[in-house]
Amino acid sequence: MIELVVFDLDGTLMDSEARIVSAMQAAFVEQSLAAPSAAEVRAIIGLSLEQGVARLHGSAGDAARTSLVCGYRRHYARGTTLPAPLFPHVEDTLSALAADGRLLAIATGKSRSGLVQALAETGIRRHFDALRSADDCPPKPDPTMLREILGELGVAPANAVMVGDTTFDLMMAHAAGMTAIGITHGTHARSLLLDCRPHALIDSLDALPPTLRALGADRHGGSRAQPR
Repeated sequence: MIELVVFDLDGTLMDSEARIVSAMQAAFVEQSLAAPSAAEVRAIIGLSLEQGVARLHGSAGDAARTSLVCGYRRHYARGTTLPAPLFPHVEDTLSALAADGRLLAIATGKSRSGLVQALAETGIRRHFDALRSADDCPPKPDPTMLREILGELGVAPANAVMVGDTTFDLMMAHAAGMTAIGITHGTHARSLLLDCRPHALIDSLDALPPTLRALGADRHGGSRAQPR
């Protein structure tokens, strides 16, 4: 039985791409650096902030990276006028999963303060039994976040799934021995997600409850959910 569903946040539950891109570009401009393109910023969503800055400006020294990280956090916190809404069906899906008796958690590349801010803005904190951020554990795709959540909630990897919109999420799930489910409405293209061999691929969150039931049935000899 699938007892636990772990979600990524940005690009999976929350459509925060525009705010992330704007904040990162503003941080670079503030340091008199050429701003990365929107596509370049999208490519690092899901990594920790420190990892993302390093990829975007690999030649920067420690002091410059620290300034970019601090600048991003400041601009993101101030960027609340930019939309960062929940994706469709989030509230209904979380409620349906809880009604099915499943535990829920978040494993995000956000900082702990960013996670707290996002949960406060969206009002969904009440749904989750455990939270892990990039401040708590090594960043994705390292599986430590998932292993800590499994330990905290007393769930075996075989009875848990990770749902995410990036290859980092799916790689992390595989490394933790969990079922990996990709969602296509976020950052990484369907083709990239398929390259990571997800157990299932969905286009919207309302498809998740029936997908989990199909995966559970497969474990007991029923039909298998296939990536599309």
